[in-house]
Amino acid sequence: MRNAEGKWRVKSGGWSVPIKIEWWTRLLFLAVLGMGCQHTVLDPEKLAWITIAWNDLTQEEKATVVGDWRRAEVRDEPPAFFQGRQVVSVTFRTTQDELLGPIIVYIDRETRQVIGRGLRD
Repeated sequence: MRNAEGKWRVKSGGWSVPIKIEWWTRLLFLAVLGMGCQHTVLDPEKLAWITIAWNDLTQEEKATVVGDWRRAEVRDEPPAFFQGRQVVSVTFRTTQDELLGPIIVYIDRETRQVIGRGLRD
């Protein structure tokens, strides 16, 4: 509630306490509020790799993926592990990670073909 001078006051019981809201307090409030509204833009190149890997999964595997599948982890793998081939790995977190580990799909960078999967226990 504002008083006659236009200042904010909080009335508690029979007492009236003036409140001074600084500009930085308002800014902090808006920043915290805005943090919950962030929407990150997906990198089109990463999304292309993720889509190739996603299309290689079975329906049963897709059902175990946790969260948004488009947020899978994409990494370039060292060529030494794949006989000199340029390989991208896509890792999907699943409900079975503790038991079997995540689903990892390996894709040849040149041909964009799936060349294998990571071992799951």
